[in-house]
Amino acid sequence: MTSLEFQTHAEKMFPLVPHMGLKVQTFLPQTCVLTGTWSENKNHIGTVFGGSLYCFTALSSYGLIWSALTARGMMTQDIVISEGHIRYLSPVGGDFEVSCQADTSDQMEDFFQALQKKGKARLPLTAKVVWNKKVCAVFQGTYVARREV
Repeated sequence: MTSLEFQTHAEKMFPLVPHMGLKVQTFLPQTCVLTGTWSENKNHIGTVFGGSLYCFTALSSYGLIWSALTARGMMTQDIVISEGHIRYLSPVGGDFEVSCQADTSDQMEDFFQALQKKGKARLPLTAKVVWNKKVCAVFQGTYVARREV
């Protein structure tokens, strides 16, 4: 699946996405990078709405899992977030980038093995919001994937 195909998928699966100025820049098994526009996500004080940043970070993490599962031939539609937390470090005042990278290859391998063996696996991920070369928010989420064994 390409970046464009994932963007189309996200727009179909999540009704907010087409209205958020989201673009998928990188869609790989180890990295998912999204960009967002300030104009579609600004709040009443002219910075990016915190809820939009949460959505972008959660979606970049979801995208990483989607890409990794697709690359392994283990695709499932049953991927959900079971826990998520975001720290807002500083305001975002313009177009921004969000990236999620797999923490370690061992962690990913454990995830794939559990999914294959048990039909269910959890994966903690971290995503970062960058604006003006500065990390402005850090998201930590745990995702659960299920598939028939």
